[in-house]
Amino acid sequence: MDRFLLALLRVLPTNLLSRLTGIVATIPLPFPLNFLVLRTYAFLFRVNRAEAEYPLSRYSSLQSFFTRALKPDARSVDRNPGSVVSPVDGTVVRVEKVTNGTLLQAKGWHYSIRDLLGDPRQSSRFLGGAACTIYLSPADYHRIHMPLAGTVESLYYLPGRLFPVNRFSLRRIENLFLLNERLILHVQTAAGNMAMVLVGATNVGKIRIRFDDVHRRFSRQGPYSRSYEREIFLEKGEEVGCFELGSTVILLFEKDRVLLSPGEGVRTRMGDAIGFLP
Repeated sequence: MDRFLLALLRVLPTNLLSRLTGIVATIPLPFPLNFLVLRTYAFLFRVNRAEAEYPLSRYSSLQSFFTRALKPDARSVDRNPGSVVSPVDGTVVRVEKVTNGTLLQAKGWHYSIRDLLGDPRQSSRFLGGAACTIYLSPADYHRIHMPLAGTVESLYYLPGRLFPVNRFSLRRIENLFLLNERLILHVQTAAGNMAMVLVGATNVGKIRIRFDDVHRRFSRQGPYSRSYEREIFLEKGEEVGCFELGSTVILLFEKDRVLLSPGEGVRTRMGDAIGFLP
């Protein structure tokens, strides 16, 4: 069965199917159809409806609910000046040291941060540093926030496939994070340079960035990079962007600049402390 599913994933046009799903998800649904569809979705994936900014009837489409904001008091950002906070709601898949320029995907499988970031000059900054991988499920809040206050220096987009990112895929598709499309932000912080790698997945039609309308370029060309001359400073906990469904965030920090604390498999919420500056 595993071999059949893997073969099916490789044959299916996952990118096209994901784009079509994204289009369907934006179609406005009249009341009460929108309420029935979203209530079914919330029930199937065990979404905490009480945290949503609005009642279900106020969301006109699946996408508007996927990318929902939360009530103002639903999350609190750890205000310890030396803390590093989770950028998303999700499950901590892995916390590790960048050893020999690689990270661990699954038992026996390592992948190169040089290939992950697509730039050897940037990847050299993180040799011996710390990394944290957080997975977002369909039930999670899908907006992405800043782990530390900092200035966004550059953005880099790498096209790729849109394989699902889940436990099955992580253990069976080698170099999964290198195969999938991803958006990388490099941010200058009190802990030196930090890379936020936003990984696309099946049914993630877009990754939107609040301060830049670059999503229109995605999948229409090859790799795309942009450096910012204007200062884009974001506070810790401030919103960066969102996934239009769910996927994975990989954080990379320079050597000896951050001590990451969460255990693997632990659920975390946006704003929770996941590490500290030494």
